[in-house]
Amino acid sequence: MTPGGAITIASIAPSNAQAGSTIDVMIKGTNFAPGVAVGFENGSGPAPVAGNVTVLDSTTITLTVTVKEGRGSADRIWDLRVGSAVLANAFEVLK
Repeated sequence: MTPGGAITIASIAPSNAQAGSTIDVMIKGTNFAPGVAVGFENGSGPAPVAGNVTVLDSTTITLTVTVKEGRGSADRIWDLRVGSAVLANAFEVLK
């Protein structure tokens, strides 16, 4: 647990991207701290990659998300993880 309390994730915007693209994204929530890990999990196909993660303050993270080309065998909707918090079905890879 972080010193300010448990991390929560309220939103990610935008919440989708075309395969083969890189976009700028903003995550809103609470108790973000510098160095917190950000990633995507539980989807299908190549996972989106979080880069240039910057904690602006305890409620806002900016980053770039790179989405590789490739097909998954199921939906391409990913859960977002920030530290120990998970926002289910948060990010969709569009074909």
